[in-house]
Amino acid sequence: MKLAVLSLAVLAFACGKYEGVVPGSSLGQSRSFQPIVADSTLLNNVTSICSALTQKNSILNSAVNSVHNFDASQTNCDGTMLSTGIVKTTIQNIGSEYQFRKDDGTSFIFPNVETNTSGIMSSFCSNLSNLQNQTVSSDNIVTSITTSGISSADCSPVAGEICVLIETGPLSGTAFTVTTQEWIRFRVSNSTGQKIGFFTQRKKVSRSFCGTNQSIEYRATLK
Repeated sequence: MKLAVLSLAVLAFACGKYEGVVPGSSLGQSRSFQPIVADSTLLNNVTSICSALTQKNSILNSAVNSVHNFDASQTNCDGTMLSTGIVKTTIQNIGSEYQFRKDDGTSFIFPNVETNTSGIMSSFCSNLSNLQNQTVSSDNIVTSITTSGISSADCSPVAGEICVLIETGPLSGTAFTVTTQEWIRFRVSNSTGQKIGFFTQRKKVSRSFCGTNQSIEYRATLK
């Protein structure tokens, strides 16, 4: 029995470890932690995104139960496709945030509807007067943000929309290891009558609990 328990523990550790750089990505890379004040390009783009998110936030209560379809996919750690296709979601008010929920009541792969006060951009939107390209949380997790140099393969540019790349990872000394990358395209103009403030394209890769040199990937495009 003790041997069986030990074997399970070793297996769990092996499944959970994620040393090494994932081929073809920046996951596992060590980056210097050198926060600087955002340049004008980053500040202007983040300000535009936050303004659009604020506008959306003001009308979300009336958008509860509205339908939003995504072309979505998800892989497992070895790259095998677990699910792909059109996913129907509705906006629901869950606790203190708005979420995308599927017909069966479960959360969408990107559940947070995203506003200026809830979701991946909220910490940046609340600190526009002192926006920096890197921040560190109380539990030593670094968050890096950029809107420049983003590959169209990860986030394809569209008029009236802005792509942003957010990378996170644990800080050790003066460097952090990238464990998650997330590309998001936000609609910042409704000149075409489209849904301002919504993310229209999103991709996330993460080492999560995958093995060495592995990662999981999520993608979604608003239809």
